[in-house]
Amino acid sequence: MIFGGIRIFLNLNDVPIYNYRLIYDFIFSNNDINQFDNLSELLGYNKNDKLLIIHADDLGLSNSVNQASFEALNNSYVNSASVMIPAPNTEEVADYFKENSDIDLGLHLTFTSEWKDYKWHGISQKDSIPSLINGSGDFYEKKKEVIKNSNPQHIRKELQAQIDYAISIGIKPTHLDSHEGVLFFSPEFFKIYLEVSEKNRLPVFVPKLLAAHLNNDFPQPSNLVVVKMHMADKNISFENWAKYYDSILNNLDPGLNEMIVHLGLDNNEMKKITSNRIAFGSKWRNLDYNIVSSPEFKESLIKNDIKLCKKLGCSGIVSGVLNRDNSIDILRTQELVELAKPLPFVFHRAFDLVPDPISTLNELMALGVQRVLTSGQESTALKGLELMHKLKSQAKNAITILPGGGINLENALQFKEAGFNEIHCSLSTFHQHVIQPKISMKSPVHFNEFGQSVSDYSKIVAIIKLLQ
Repeated sequence: MIFGGIRIFLNLNDVPIYNYRLIYDFIFSNNDINQFDNLSELLGYNKNDKLLIIHADDLGLSNSVNQASFEALNNSYVNSASVMIPAPNTEEVADYFKENSDIDLGLHLTFTSEWKDYKWHGISQKDSIPSLINGSGDFYEKKKEVIKNSNPQHIRKELQAQIDYAISIGIKPTHLDSHEGVLFFSPEFFKIYLEVSEKNRLPVFVPKLLAAHLNNDFPQPSNLVVVKMHMADKNISFENWAKYYDSILNNLDPGLNEMIVHLGLDNNEMKKITSNRIAFGSKWRNLDYNIVSSPEFKESLIKNDIKLCKKLGCSGIVSGVLNRDNSIDILRTQELVELAKPLPFVFHRAFDLVPDPISTLNELMALGVQRVLTSGQESTALKGLELMHKLKSQAKNAITILPGGGINLENALQFKEAGFNEIHCSLSTFHQHVIQPKISMKSPVHFNEFGQSVSDYSKIVAIIKLLQ
């Protein structure tokens, strides 16, 4: 275990080997990081629950990285990202954020320019941070050069400059993290990292493996987020890429885990930028994208979600898996049903897309599904009553047909009178908080930002009384 940690640390972090004490502290330190141990409970989960952030790194690096990352965020392949403010394509990220302001977008605080022929420098004027700049006028290529040469006050100045610039172009950062872990390799830089984050009231992420500094000299601030970090390294062959990520999902530690992926398209732009090395290169990033967008990866996530739901004491599982032709994916559905046991399994409104609902219902009954949530393959359940009658007649008592879609106080009684014993409805009310302004701050295709839809207690009570 120790030697595995040494290998990972050396491979990932290009440690400044002139400082052997630092290497020792990182590898052998056994600090009691209380925040990591109780973070799940602080978030409302049990101490032993396994939580996962799937995080896209390096936004702003190139158009290739941005487009792959935007696609991943749009489709929920990842649920977090961070942007390199000094990188050339940062404003493209800011434009995306303006139309998608609900995403978790942090700042990937950057002090290295690691690619051979693709460079950047700081946000601050070069003459105000001379110790951070090499002879070519760019950030240093290697982490150990930054650690060895940088003035701490220049680090502090550039940190704040990157935060200020991000805000000035319309980004509202949700957290801070460190590109290539540069800010972890010096106790003094690490202290500045925590101080600047606290000053700006931004959560600051620290991998548990690299949290050796957190001793009595480093009080743990309230904005500190210690995570168990998972990230591919150059010792993993591309052939074993999928197996590596599947192993992570199936062997998560209790507490908050962060899977860091580096997304990009294997195109000419990315090949040119990363031509000097394989690690985090064009093929690497394209493989990461292919993994997180794959059906197999989604399936692993669903299975782990089911395990969590069972631990939390949930009453049942609602899911549904289709093939590309919209037929039921028998094998995967069977796996989910078995995993959910003893909880009842509800096949959700993916059912409304199947080409043959009658034969599909027989398949679901054979798989042991307890309920099918459906609108009768119509826009509302009321319009789909005819098909639901057929399904109910076919199902008899072997499976429950659960009407859902547009059911409310005005029409709920019709479903009871039609012989259905259960219904699904949201019964929400929209509360207008402010007067609609002349200029919208968001695209109309997204949620209304000036109000909130909430479950209406009075409606829920009313419909229960109506149906009793």
